[in-house]
Amino acid sequence: MTLCKPWTSTAAWCCRYACGRQAPPGAGKTTAVPLALLLHQPQYLRQGQRIVVLEPRRVAAKAAARRMAALLGEPVGRSVGYRVKLESRVSSATRIEVVTEGILLRRLQQDPSLEGVGALLLDEFHERGLDADTSLALALDCQAWARPDLSAVLMSSQKRGELERAAADAVLKALASPAAAAGDVLCFMPGLAEIRRLQQLLQQDSAIRKAGIAVQQLHGGLSPQQQDEVIRPNRSRQHRRVVIATPIAESSITIDGVTAVVDSGLARAPCYSPATGISRLLTQRISQDSAEQRRGRAGRTQPGVCYRLWGADDHEQLLPCSLPEIASADLAPLALQLASWGSPDGKGLAWLDPPEPQALADARQLLLELAAVDEKGSLTATGRRMAALPAHPRFAHVVLRAQQLGVVELGCLLAALLKPAPAGFDQVGASRVLLGRVVTLPSAGDPLAGQQYIAAAELQAGRDGRNDRVVLGASLTQAAIQAYLRDEIQERLLVFWASASKQVVAKQQRVLGSLVLSEQAAKADDERALPVLLKALATGGYSSLPVPAAAEAWRARAAWLHAAETAATGSSSVPDLSAAALMGDLGSWLLPHLAGCRSRAQLQKLPWLDIFKGQMDWATQQHVDEAAPSHLQLPTGSTAALDYCGAQPTAAVKMQEVLGLADTPLLGGHACVALVLELLSPAGRPLQVTANLASFWAESYQAVKKEMKGRYPKHIWPDDPANTAPTKLTKKQMAAAGAESSSNSGSKASSHSAGGKAPSLTVLNKKSRR
Repeated sequence: MTLCKPWTSTAAWCCRYACGRQAPPGAGKTTAVPLALLLHQPQYLRQGQRIVVLEPRRVAAKAAARRMAALLGEPVGRSVGYRVKLESRVSSATRIEVVTEGILLRRLQQDPSLEGVGALLLDEFHERGLDADTSLALALDCQAWARPDLSAVLMSSQKRGELERAAADAVLKALASPAAAAGDVLCFMPGLAEIRRLQQLLQQDSAIRKAGIAVQQLHGGLSPQQQDEVIRPNRSRQHRRVVIATPIAESSITIDGVTAVVDSGLARAPCYSPATGISRLLTQRISQDSAEQRRGRAGRTQPGVCYRLWGADDHEQLLPCSLPEIASADLAPLALQLASWGSPDGKGLAWLDPPEPQALADARQLLLELAAVDEKGSLTATGRRMAALPAHPRFAHVVLRAQQLGVVELGCLLAALLKPAPAGFDQVGASRVLLGRVVTLPSAGDPLAGQQYIAAAELQAGRDGRNDRVVLGASLTQAAIQAYLRDEIQERLLVFWASASKQVVAKQQRVLGSLVLSEQAAKADDERALPVLLKALATGGYSSLPVPAAAEAWRARAAWLHAAETAATGSSSVPDLSAAALMGDLGSWLLPHLAGCRSRAQLQKLPWLDIFKGQMDWATQQHVDEAAPSHLQLPTGSTAALDYCGAQPTAAVKMQEVLGLADTPLLGGHACVALVLELLSPAGRPLQVTANLASFWAESYQAVKKEMKGRYPKHIWPDDPANTAPTKLTKKQMAAAGAESSSNSGSKASSHSAGGKAPSLTVLNKKSRR
């Protein structure tokens, strides 16, 4: 047999490097590269070494082996053979062995150096299955430390309304199209249910019945013989056919006679839910590279045409390439493989896409709960037995546990039934064997709706992504849990912050994993309770601290003074009591005062002012009172509280009470920050904000006077405010006071003379209640 030069050169180059090879669908890479390596580049294989080709599906593996054997003119099992689940056709003469993913992983675990293998070819790698990614990572690790002569090659054909009715219309259009050249039509649908509904629609169509067109299914639920009947060439067929398939027909295999493809653009993929610990099948849009792969099925053996059930705009919205399974799958099988390999965390392996750390940590935690690994992540004796079983760790644990209980046959049956169902799975029959039933909860009429515990074997995702439905389940009693799972039941003290009652709550619980079997109120000591309290306070922010107004005012003054002095000189003797600083260091300043504290009510009773002042010595406290006073003394005898929330402190005062004043005090000690006055009307409404009274009297006052004089005629609005004595009296009160003063002293002063002392503002501190 002679192969064209591109494939022989490809084989030679691939043997020198760990590499990837891309070719269009139908180019022959699945069969040509292994044969080119065997026949034309034997120098890269040592005596007796085999070429192992990895195919993601059993049907594709067997088809590829048969095709290569036919090209050599030999039966399958001589030079070319295959090894799939429950079936093997290899011999001592086999040089090319086509295997599926589970077979390769098991071989790697049993023989990490892959003795007898010269080249490893991973076909259809664009699908990025979890097992394929794991196989590559382990093979590259083997290549690095034991087998530098091992060649690893990735092969891919890609660079990286009412569904059934729309698909039926497209199929009929494809059958009538001259571009289809009277060939067969391959239609991609997401799952078996859609395949059956579409098949029924097409079989009811009069044109299809009249033409004698056969409508066939192709999916993983068919027997190997049924799959072969669809795939194998049959030159004696006299009628056209429509093959409705799941993505099983997307890669690797060629269906003879297909000249048209109808693509729904949908596929079902397993998606692991960390919340439930169960993988669910979700229907989702395919990627652009999958769409291209499907389109290529129409031109494998002759020119063809593709009909897509979406438009160009929708196509642009598709992901460029499919996400690798490792990004969304249940990583428990991978974690078990890594533990068996001796690298529990997977670090140091040459991943194309490393597993997400948290997902891998969750998977390792599950293995710990299943006693497959110890606290260090090392494989236990139970774990080694689980790894030897070709099943998910959960199901392997079921089998081993059943063996311990003397019901191994029932355990194997349960593991087989609980395994994710392939297409065509008889769910009703399975539920009868399980002695349970297929259920949808919550349904008042369903017997399981009133059960306290349900063992849910399969869930169906709800439309909102949260309300999953139980598809396969069985009732579980407390007695059964205690009898069969008592070793897994744990006692724990749960301490948490109850936001409704605003207190730390403790409960003593008996749990099975995350399932609470029983609980009762308990008490938690400070060691367990206070970290929970501090976390709740940190989450709520400074506003969650029940600080009394007086203590909060003093803290704000100290925080402002620290900021002002730091801005002016670069440092301050006052510690930083800002909300951000305090919340960033709750443990150091608040924790010593929390002994026995469990609730917000108890927090309110803390001596907050003493706690804040306790952050500094006596001299610094005095400095705060002097440089950041609490109140302003007005010439009229009134006082105004100072607000330190901004960069400059402010005080709200009625304008008539600061008449004649030219300056405001400077605060902040050596920072020298001017006090800002918010001037109010006689009714207490804001008129103007200023830190320079002299400028206000000279520039803005007359406009304010013009607007306010008519509104407040009972109060004075002098023409010369800079030289008028401040007052808090109305005109009438001033007149009465003036008459009384005149009778007593015979004199009256409505303004200060040139030689008199001008009024001024004085700062002072009022003692705060603690």
